[in-house]
Amino acid sequence: MRSFPAASIRSLLENQNPQHSPPRSKAPTMSKPTPHPSPPTSPPRPLSGSVTTTTTTTTTTTTVPTATIAPSLPLRETIISPVGDILLRLFTPTHIQDYRTSASVLITTSKIFAAMLSPTSPFSEAQRFNSSPSSSTDPFVLKLHDDDPIALCILLKALHNHSAIPRTLSFKQLVKMAVVVDKYDCSHATRMYGDRWMKGWTSKAEKTGYEEWLFVSWVWGAEKIFGKLFAKIVKEVCVQRVGGGMDRTPILKDRKSANGFEEFVPESVLRAILTHRATILSHLKPVFTSLFKRYQPPPTPSQPPLQCTATPPDPRCDALVFFGVYRKLSELNLLPWNTIEDLDGFTIDELVGWTLNAAPASSSVSPVGGGGGSGMKILSLEKHGRACNPLDQLTAQVKQAMATSVGNGEREVWEFRGREEEYSWEDISREVSK
Repeated sequence: MRSFPAASIRSLLENQNPQHSPPRSKAPTMSKPTPHPSPPTSPPRPLSGSVTTTTTTTTTTTTVPTATIAPSLPLRETIISPVGDILLRLFTPTHIQDYRTSASVLITTSKIFAAMLSPTSPFSEAQRFNSSPSSSTDPFVLKLHDDDPIALCILLKALHNHSAIPRTLSFKQLVKMAVVVDKYDCSHATRMYGDRWMKGWTSKAEKTGYEEWLFVSWVWGAEKIFGKLFAKIVKEVCVQRVGGGMDRTPILKDRKSANGFEEFVPESVLRAILTHRATILSHLKPVFTSLFKRYQPPPTPSQPPLQCTATPPDPRCDALVFFGVYRKLSELNLLPWNTIEDLDGFTIDELVGWTLNAAPASSSVSPVGGGGGSGMKILSLEKHGRACNPLDQLTAQVKQAMATSVGNGEREVWEFRGREEEYSWEDISREVSK
């Protein structure tokens, strides 16, 4: 028997009701199901009597004949529901794991399993399950691929309201649980557990190395944490082309070689990060270009007023400022600045940091041409000090541009998420009294 990939089912569900279907995450390698052709017409049946079975209280280990399933892969069974009518068969690199579960529980707690199994589902998988003889004692087998077996087991126990569920998880385990919960779209049914698991890690949400918190907070609806992380990550990401093509994705510079947060975040959130980043850059561009134009030598003999505030004004002062501005903007690839894509390699923090961190602490004069982390040092005339340095004005303008453009980008993303609707006692009362 073949199964439909969860991602394909999710796509169909979203297309059927785009306004209320949540934007789903880009499936990580660890959880993305393997596509398979349509299932055969005959329903699956259990293995023949030739297998050898060893049973414990909740787990069965079976040696599977080579002709039945892939060679040398032992089959193990974990009983989630003793009266379960369906086997979820997970294929892993080392073994095949069966979970005996209740189809009715899966259908009512997961949109993905509902699409696979509910009587009203148009999928052939569901039709085959519902057309199976009711008198049969053999459970229906539904194949899954590439899930973490422990995370899936914990999820199924949570959906079946087991007591044997971990109260705490490591952060890596928390991310694995978020992946499988998101894949099968059952965050609402696991909210109680998600809140408990997240509690021990909330203090790390904005720390380096915990960037997957953006995805975790999205899955279980931790809106305040999500909002803070969205605004933070917008300023900390640069952009790279995917596969050398036209698609662009935000990445964290210090995690280019590892699976970073972008491996888990939903496509809609990644797009929103790019959009919000572009909005901030569009507000910053006039700040830098206006400074450059103010000191740029005029193309005609008509001389504009000197920016130098000394008495009398010294044209050499403006020339030095222009040279310093030109050099720094060139280093930042801001000249020429044709499109936002010209700054793909820079983060917002890098772009504004050289300005905000470079304001002189006193009126002492700095040498020309200083670069790197020390900011833009542009004055060297002895009689010219802080009054002629445009850096203070530039810093104020950059801060204003940032305050104007930060806005509520994360709020818009959260509203678009549209994953959960709020219900009142009165809403349920009307539903019951229909």
